[in-house]
Amino acid sequence: MLRGTSLLMSRLIERFPNRRFSSFTKLECPLRQLILPGGIMSLAPFEILMTEQIKKKLHEELNKLERELAYDIPRELKKAVALGDLSENAEYHTAKQRQEYLKARVRQLGKRLADLSLINMNNIPRDKVGLGSTVKVYDSAKEAEVEYQLVMSEESDVEAGKISTTSPIGRALLNKKVGDSAIVVTPNGNREMEVLKLSTIHDLAAELETGPEPE
Repeated sequence: MLRGTSLLMSRLIERFPNRRFSSFTKLECPLRQLILPGGIMSLAPFEILMTEQIKKKLHEELNKLERELAYDIPRELKKAVALGDLSENAEYHTAKQRQEYLKARVRQLGKRLADLSLINMNNIPRDKVGLGSTVKVYDSAKEAEVEYQLVMSEESDVEAGKISTTSPIGRALLNKKVGDSAIVVTPNGNREMEVLKLSTIHDLAAELETGPEPE
């Protein structure tokens, strides 16, 4: 059984050292909601942790772009029209191009937010590589063992070993088990990787439920 919020937070920070956590209270997920009947760990907190900051960032960008689209662009277009002939009006064409970009980006952000709202951690496989997995592989091209964490595209940081599930390596590793080989297709040729070790988001849930192993 869990031994309190401090244990929960310490294990999350240990597993995800590059992420910032405040508290589950701020994430609208009090400790009593972490345990389902029968002592089973609910994965809802992980769903929140993996999307909360991303959704906040996307919402902030969306609000900023919508304000620009609603107020700044019309003002710029009005000023440009007042200059006269639109066929050779650089200010007008620049504002129109910016307007089209903003519309496209707003649509893109809206779709991404909708996709994030559909993420269900319980659909992630328990014994295969998936979102949130930490996987150690043998990279034949590098002739070395490499560890990756599969994350959402907004969190990717190759230098920190955090790769998107939509990246070439991420796509190749998805649904692989320990002992499987993955072929990564790149512009420079194919790379073969063998999965040596795997820890999924479900493994983390189990660790949090049982607590740390006695030393």
